[in-house]
Amino acid sequence: MQLGEKVSSFGYRCFTGCPNFQKVVFSADNSYLKFEDGCVLAKDGTVLYLRVSNTAAPEYTAPPTLATIGDYAFYGNVSLQKVTLPETVTSLGNGAFYQ
Repeated sequence: MQLGEKVSSFGYRCFTGCPNFQKVVFSADNSYLKFEDGCVLAKDGTVLYLRVSNTAAPEYTAPPTLATIGDYAFYGNVSLQKVTLPETVTSLGNGAFYQ
């Protein structure tokens, strides 16, 4: 999926029910969001909006800049077995790790 430069946030569970969804490509001019290691993050790495639910990797290590994990960010990540978070995380959204 390709998204333009004006997209600045994601609602929770926005790709629920999309079993073939694997990647988001943001416009090079998007100054708000990036796609990295199967996740949609704020460009500065402080907010994790979602991790693609069909990402096969069983482990995820968040960037050291992460402060906020959004609502249902890891929803449906049934293959995920281990998440490593930095001490900078101060906020976990509702249902952040709900299966």
